[in-house]
Amino acid sequence: IAGMRLRQHQRGEPAVIGHSLGGLATLMLAKAHPGDVGKALIVDALPFVGSAFVPGSTVESLKPTAEAMKAQMASLYGQPVPEAVLNAIANTNALKPASRETIKGWMAKADMRVSGQALYDDMMVDLRGGLSWITTPVTVLVPWTAARGEDAVLGFYRGEYAGTPKLTVTGVGDSGHFIMLDQPEAFRAALTAFLGS
Repeated sequence: IAGMRLRQHQRGEPAVIGHSLGGLATLMLAKAHPGDVGKALIVDALPFVGSAFVPGSTVESLKPTAEAMKAQMASLYGQPVPEAVLNAIANTNALKPASRETIKGWMAKADMRVSGQALYDDMMVDLRGGLSWITTPVTVLVPWTAARGEDAVLGFYRGEYAGTPKLTVTGVGDSGHFIMLDQPEAFRAALTAFLGS
């Protein structure tokens, strides 16, 4: 159905952009419909997010952890999300205080059943073995911090995307997962460059 909709409304080869789970969906789309995606911008997403949780893990080895995380998040449905949970999520995903407050506001309003299912779904997909089939040019925008080191972080992402034929990995310093919140000007510049290229 997605392929039919793409072809029905397509004007040339569109650029497709996705962040986090949306980045994984962008990769899946580029793999499944290579002729329908002109280029892809992946904003801080991995072909297998499990590598960021547990190096060397697989979908199967990560499944119990993913199920537990999904259940824990779903258990928060219908009640206020504890401040400690909001802080933990915000602090994991952003560096700047204003960015963290924005994320806390989003999470406080989120249906945690949906958030838990989305995280589970993300953890249960490993596209690394099929990256060589993606003929679309792929740009990956990666946040890094001085504490983690630009070379180490970008090297990790390049390793995870190994085999992608037309890969560009670009770093954005002093940023957490929500690059567009922590570094809006750098994000805008990267987006403009991607769309203009």
